[in-house]
Amino acid sequence: MFCRKPKEEQISKRRRTNKSKRIGKIESRTGSSLIMVVCVSAFLVAFALAIVYTGSMLMARANRRLEQERCYQLASSFARVLDGELARYSGWELETLEADAEYNKSFYRFSCKFLEDASYQEYSPEHPELTTFYYRHNAGAEDDKYGKVTLILYKENDQETDVMAGILPSNPASGTGGSGDTVNPIETIMANISRFTFHVEVVAERDGMTYSYCTSYDTQVKYTDDAVEFTVNDMRIHWNDTDKKWLDNNGNICDVPDDAVINYKITPELDKLRSCIFKKTILEGENPEAGGGGGL
Repeated sequence: MFCRKPKEEQISKRRRTNKSKRIGKIESRTGSSLIMVVCVSAFLVAFALAIVYTGSMLMARANRRLEQERCYQLASSFARVLDGELARYSGWELETLEADAEYNKSFYRFSCKFLEDASYQEYSPEHPELTTFYYRHNAGAEDDKYGKVTLILYKENDQETDVMAGILPSNPASGTGGSGDTVNPIETIMANISRFTFHVEVVAERDGMTYSYCTSYDTQVKYTDDAVEFTVNDMRIHWNDTDKKWLDNNGNICDVPDDAVINYKITPELDKLRSCIFKKTILEGENPEAGGGGGL
C-alpha cells in the first residue's frame, strides 16, 4: 500500500492542473467576449452619434436654405412691385399722369424726379459714395420678423454725345425735312432721347441673411414744348406749329434762311417731362447660396 501512494498523488496533481487549465481557458474566452462586446458597443455609440450629427447638420442646412429662400423672396418680391409701378405708368402723357390720383405718390414719379433733378448726380466710378443713393426702411421691433429692405438707386449717362443740345438737321420752315413735308422740329428732337440708364437695386436683410436684386432700365423721354429753346445767330426763336413758321420773342414771324444754323437746347425738369418709358434691360439676383449681395 505504501508503494502506490505517490502514483495517486501524481494523478491528483494532474487533475488539478487540467482543471486549472480549463478554468483559464474559460476565463480567457470570457475576457475576449467582454472586449468584443465593449468594442461593438463603442462602435454602435459612435455610429449613433454620427447619425445624430449628420441629422443635425442636414437640419441646419435645411434651415439655412429656408432662411435664404425667405430673404430672396423678400428682395425679389419688392423689386417686382417697383418694376410693376414703372411698367404701369411708362409712356403715359403728362396730362394723363396728373389726372391719376396715385401718380404723385408713386415710385414712377420719384424715379422721374431722380432722373431729371440735377441734385441727384450722375454715377461716377471715382466717387460712388457721392453718386449712389440709399433709402432704407427701418422697421420697428414688431416688424423685424419681416426683414429690412434697402433701396439703392443710381443713374448712368452712357451717351457719347449730348442729346440735350445740338443743331437741327434742317430748317423745318423750308419744307425740306425728311419727306419734303414741314416737320415739327420739337417732334424731331424728341424722337430719340435716351439719356440715362437707371439702376434699381433692392437689398433685403432677414434672419442674418443678405440678398440683393438689381434691375437696370433704359429710359426714353419726351419733354414739353417750353422745355426746348431754339436760337439762330444768338437770337431766340419759337416754332409755331399751326402756321409752320418761326416766331421771335415778340410773337412776330421771323424770317429764318433755309440754310441757317438753328441750335436747340433742352432744359430738363420734372414739370416739363411729357412722358418717360422705362425699358428693362438687365435683371440680376445674387445667388442665395453665396450669401446674397454681400451686405451694405
